[in-house]
Amino acid sequence: MTNMNLRFAQVVAVWPQRRCVEIVYCDDGWRENNVPVLNWFVSSDTGAWSMHNLPRPPSELEAGGLHPNDEERTTLAMVAKVEGRSVVIGFIPHPLSQIMFTEDQQDRDLLWRHPSGTLQQIAPDGSYEFHHTGGAYVRIGFDSESGPADEHEDLTPYGANENWELPKNDPPTITIVTETFKARIRPGGDTLIESGGNLEIYYTGNGTVKLGGNATVHVAGSADVSAGGPITVQTPDNATVTAGGDVTAQAVGNARIAAGGDASVQAAGAVKVNAGGDLTAQIVGDSLISTGGDAVVRAAGTTKVGGGGPVAVASSELLVLDAKAVLVNCEAMVVTGDIIETSSLDDMMEAILGPVGDVVTEAALEAMTGLDLGDPGEMATRMRIAAELSATQAEEAATTAADAAQEQAAKAQADAEAATADTQEHARLAKESSDKAVGTGQRTGPGYS
Repeated sequence: MTNMNLRFAQVVAVWPQRRCVEIVYCDDGWRENNVPVLNWFVSSDTGAWSMHNLPRPPSELEAGGLHPNDEERTTLAMVAKVEGRSVVIGFIPHPLSQIMFTEDQQDRDLLWRHPSGTLQQIAPDGSYEFHHTGGAYVRIGFDSESGPADEHEDLTPYGANENWELPKNDPPTITIVTETFKARIRPGGDTLIESGGNLEIYYTGNGTVKLGGNATVHVAGSADVSAGGPITVQTPDNATVTAGGDVTAQAVGNARIAAGGDASVQAAGAVKVNAGGDLTAQIVGDSLISTGGDAVVRAAGTTKVGGGGPVAVASSELLVLDAKAVLVNCEAMVVTGDIIETSSLDDMMEAILGPVGDVVTEAALEAMTGLDLGDPGEMATRMRIAAELSATQAEEAATTAADAAQEQAAKAQADAEAATADTQEHARLAKESSDKAVGTGQRTGPGYS
């Protein structure tokens, strides 16, 4: 049987490359170098590695004894003499060590505390925590005396020597990486998630995403947003929907677009509004519908335009009301009588345009152009031809009216001149008669015979 001699010693230096320490024996102050440290398991390529550095004492005298300077890291070893060679077979806690806890914490496991302050520990209730000295931590467990379950558990109240203290460090960067996935959180909170695979998130309860700044969502393929209930999009500022292709909005029930300010629909091409039922547009203020080209409003039933005040329909060229067609050849028209009901284009035009000029009938237009004016597809051509004829008629009517006015003015001037001449002749004859009466001494009037 091999004799083993056990002695206490203080570690004063560490050589991690050889896994050896330099020690000073506590009983006689003898110094010994290159003392190997026993490990619970180690091989040529496996095992645990933990050889923490420590401040080297300035002299052997300060190194000896069991109570060195407590402000430094003190390591006390159990040294055995095996076949004439010293071996560190374990370590014992310093009497003033921070790694000692009160009696009620006997079921607490401090798995490991690094010199930097990073640690792992398991609480008596089984709560597990990995805590980084920069403040980051992963915790799985329950509420503790120092706070709720989602907060770091401070071990200060449990220290037996009341000297538990963790060094402070800068906030760390947290990174999780696999071959196709990367998640990174910077100290300032910037977060990056990259993945070469698919993303699926399932929650059976409610969900809320809040951002204090701007948000951008880019999808290289299609994007679907669906909800089992209502969907609401709200913004206190402008909202823009831009699409390189078609935009379709479909609703099985009612659809409503409300704006507290202006509302605008702009399209480089056609804009269509289709409804299987009624279509209602209600506007509290003024409304304007403007088009750079033709505008057509068709109804299978009755079409009504009404207003609480005057209703004005203006056109820079020709106004066409398609009953079959009504051409209004004037700058303004006010109809104060009964509504004219007729299916004849000739009757309609004669009723409205008769005083203005000759009526251009549908038969005359067809004879002049060869068009079938009953075909709705020829509406644009019909409007252009009617506009040209209307302009010509307006010019001729204006010329005729000017000639008539000039003729009436000349006649009025001639009549005035003739009346003036008659008046002057009557005055001359009256004067001559008076002069003759005076020359003959005749008296006229009552009392003379």
